[in-house]
Amino acid sequence: MKRILYVFLMLFCFSLSGKAQQLSDDAQISVLITAPGNESYSAFGHASIRVKEKSLDMDYVFNYGLFDFHAPNFLYRFVKGETDYMLGIQLFFDTSMDAQLENRKVTEMVLNLTPEEKQLLYESLINNALPENRVYRYNFIYDNCATRIRDIIAKKVAKVEYSYAYKGKTFRELIHEFAPANTWIGFGEDLLIGADADKPVEGSYYSFLPEYLQKEIQSGIIHRDGKNEPLVKNTTVLVTATSEPKEESPFTPINVNWAIFVILFFVTRSGMIHCKTMVVLDVILFSIAGVAGCLFLFMNLYSTHPLVSPNYILLFFHPLLLLLLPMLAISSIRKYANYFHAVNLIWTGCIIFAWHFIPQTMNPAVWPLVGLLAVRSVHKLYLWWFSLHIKKLD
Repeated sequence: MKRILYVFLMLFCFSLSGKAQQLSDDAQISVLITAPGNESYSAFGHASIRVKEKSLDMDYVFNYGLFDFHAPNFLYRFVKGETDYMLGIQLFFDTSMDAQLENRKVTEMVLNLTPEEKQLLYESLINNALPENRVYRYNFIYDNCATRIRDIIAKKVAKVEYSYAYKGKTFRELIHEFAPANTWIGFGEDLLIGADADKPVEGSYYSFLPEYLQKEIQSGIIHRDGKNEPLVKNTTVLVTATSEPKEESPFTPINVNWAIFVILFFVTRSGMIHCKTMVVLDVILFSIAGVAGCLFLFMNLYSTHPLVSPNYILLFFHPLLLLLLPMLAISSIRKYANYFHAVNLIWTGCIIFAWHFIPQTMNPAVWPLVGLLAVRSVHKLYLWWFSLHIKKLD
C-alpha cells in the first residue's frame, strides 16, 4: 500500500507540473530484466525501465506490468482478451527488495544514449504514466511489459539494428521454455492456444519474452551520425538468486491424467462385468468435457487473444458433448444416448487417426482424457449390445 500511494502521489505531482524534470548528462537509463518467478503471472519473467539521476535523488522504475486482479469482471475480460494493464512508477529500492524476497535474478542493461535521447525517453515515460495515458490493453504476444520497452526505445533512440540470431522456434516452443508442457501452467497454455502457436516465429516477435528482449537489446547497434555504437553500455547483475534444486512433484498433468484414466478404466471394466450403467460418472465426465468445449469455442469465436484460434482441441472437447445430459435425464429420449455414444466413439477414433495431418501439437496429458471419454462410450455400447443379445436369446 505504501508503494501504491507513493506512485500515485508522484504521478499527481507530475501532472501538476505538466512536464518531466530535466535530466543531467550523467543520468542513466537502463532496462531491467527480472528472471521468472514461481507464480503463474511471473512464470515468463518481467522487464522494466530504470531511470537514475543522482543530482535529483531520483531512482525510479517504470513498470508496464501492473494490473488489478480485483477489477470488475476480471476473469471474463481476461478470457475475452480485454485485460487492462497499466504503467506505474516504483522506487528502485522496492523493486530490488521484491526480487530478493522472491529469489529472482535482476539484470540491468545500461543504455548508451545521448543526453537528448535520455530526456526524450524519460519525458515519454512520464507522459505514458499520467492517469489519462497509463492504462493499455494487454496482449500476451504483441503488447506487454517487454514489447512496450522494445517499442519505446525504437521510437526515442536513433536507428537501432539488432543482430541476435533467432532460431526459428514456434510460439509453443518458446512458451514451453518457461512453462514446460508437463507443468500445470504449460498444460493450461497448451489447452488454450491453437494451431497458430505451432507456426515459426518471426524474429521481432521473440522479444515478447523478457529474456529474449535481453538478448535482443544486448545485440543492438545504434547507427548515429555515421557511426555504429553498441546500444548497451554495460550489463550488471543487480540481484542474484540462489539456485535451489526444485523438488519434482509426482502430481504432474500427465501423471495425474493417466492415473485418472487407469482408475476409471478399471471402474468401467467392473461396470461392464456387473452390467452397471454408472450414469453419474458419465454425467460428471461429459459435463466437464462439454463445459471445457464451451470455453474453447468462446475463445475461438470471441477472444482477441492471439494464437487461440483455430484451436483443434475443439474436435475432442466440444459443446455437443452436453447433449448427453438431457438424454440421460429424460426417460423418453434415453434410448438415444446409445446413438450418441456410437457417434462419439466413431468421431473420436477418426480424429485420433487424422491428428497426424492436423497442424497443431497436442499436449501429451490430453490423450488420457480423450481416451477416457472413448472408454465410457465403449462401456455404454457394450451394455447396449449385451441387452440386445439377451433379448435375442429370450
